[in-house]
Amino acid sequence: MVMSRQAKRLYEFGPFSIDAAERVLIRDGQVVQLTPKAFDLLLVLVENTGHLVEKDELMRILWPDTFVEEANLTNNISLLRKALAVDTAHQYIETVARRGYRFVAEVAESVEAPTELILEERNRLRLTLEEGDNPESVVEVSRRTEEGKRFKWLPVVAVAVALAIAYAAYYFWPKHEAPQQPIKSIAVLPLKPLVAESRDEALEMGMADTLIMRLSNLGQITVRPLSAVRRYTDLEQDAVRAGRELGVESVLEGNIQRSGDQVRVRVRLVRVADGRPLWASQFDEKVTSVFAAQDSISEQVAHFLAVKLTGEEREQLAKRYTANAEAYQAYVRGRYVWSKRTHESLERAIEYFKQAIAIDPQYALAYAGLADTYNALGGLGFFSQKEVSPKGREMAKKALELDDNLAEAHCSLAAALVDYYL
Repeated sequence: MVMSRQAKRLYEFGPFSIDAAERVLIRDGQVVQLTPKAFDLLLVLVENTGHLVEKDELMRILWPDTFVEEANLTNNISLLRKALAVDTAHQYIETVARRGYRFVAEVAESVEAPTELILEERNRLRLTLEEGDNPESVVEVSRRTEEGKRFKWLPVVAVAVALAIAYAAYYFWPKHEAPQQPIKSIAVLPLKPLVAESRDEALEMGMADTLIMRLSNLGQITVRPLSAVRRYTDLEQDAVRAGRELGVESVLEGNIQRSGDQVRVRVRLVRVADGRPLWASQFDEKVTSVFAAQDSISEQVAHFLAVKLTGEEREQLAKRYTANAEAYQAYVRGRYVWSKRTHESLERAIEYFKQAIAIDPQYALAYAGLADTYNALGGLGFFSQKEVSPKGREMAKKALELDDNLAEAHCSLAAALVDYYL
C-alpha cells in the first residue's frame, strides 16, 4: 500500500527553526513550548517577515468571527518575545506604534518534497511445509500472527492518547486556581485603555492608586507604592518583566475604559515566577458604581493571594474614602496632574482637589492631596516655604481630623513639618 506524506515547510532564523506542518518551534534540536495562538501568531509574522502586519489583520486571522480585545494580541506578542529571548543577541519582533508588528530577522524558507511510504501488507503467513509437518500447526501460527498484527500498534496508540491528554490538560485546564504557597508581595500596575485612542490616563492611574491604598491595608502583603509603578504606563508593557524589576511575586494588571456613564474594568492577577495567571475577571459598571468594581477586585485579589483577613483588615479593604463618584473623579484627576510637578499642573491640582472637597466636604484624601500640592509648590521653589507650608500643614491636619488612620495624611503632615517647621 502506498501513502503520501505531506510536504514540510521549514523556516529558519537565528538558532530557531519552525516546522509549519508539525506546528513546532525548535531551538538547537529542542522544542520551544508555545501556546497554539502564540504559534499561529509567530507563523503569520514569519511568513510576512520584513513587512508590517496591522493589528486588525492579525486579530482577524487569529480570532476569525470572534470579538476580542487588543490585549489578547499584546499578551501573545509578550509570550513570543519571552520564548525568543533565549537568543539575547537579536530582537525579532518590532513594534510599530499604534499600527502593528514586523518580524525583522533574516528568514530562510525551505520545502521538503513529499515522499511515498510503501507498506507491504501480508494477509497470510507463508510457510514451507516439510514432509511430516502438521498442517493444523500452520493454521494456528497464522491465526496468532493475525492477532499480533491487530495488537502490535496498541503501545503506540496508548502513548499517543497519553500525550494528547497531557497536551489538553496543559493548555486547556483552568489556570485560575489559588497558588499553593501564599504570595507575600504585589505590584498594581497602572491600568491600560481597551482602546488606545480614547485613553483616560487619570482614570487609569486613579484606579491603580485606589487599589494600592486598599491592598496596603493588608499587613500580610507588601504592596509597591504608586510612585514605584507610575512609570509602567507603556501600552506594550510586559507585566511579568515589570514584576521582576519591582521585585514582587505577583502583579495585578488590567484595562479600563469609560464610555459615557459606563466603565468597563478587566483585571488579572499574574504570578511573576512563571507568568501564570492566577485569577481574571471583568466588571461592567456605571461610573457612579465604579466603587463596586474596586470592592470586588480588592476582595478577590486578597483571596487569591491566600490572605486570611482579620476583621479590621476586611473593614479596611472595603473602605471607601468617598461615596460620591464626581468627587472621586475630581480627586484622581488632581492626583494625575499633581504627579507632573510643573507650576501649571500643581495649580490645576489645587483646583481639582478643591472641587472634590466642595462636592464631598468629608473627603479626607482630597485634603491630603491639597497638602501635598502646597508642599510641592514650596519644595520645588514656585513659592516661598513661608507662604505655602502653613497651608500644607493646615490641610494635612484637616485630613487627619476626618480620618486619623489615613497614611497619606500622616505623610503630608510629616513633609510639611520637615520642609519648614523643623
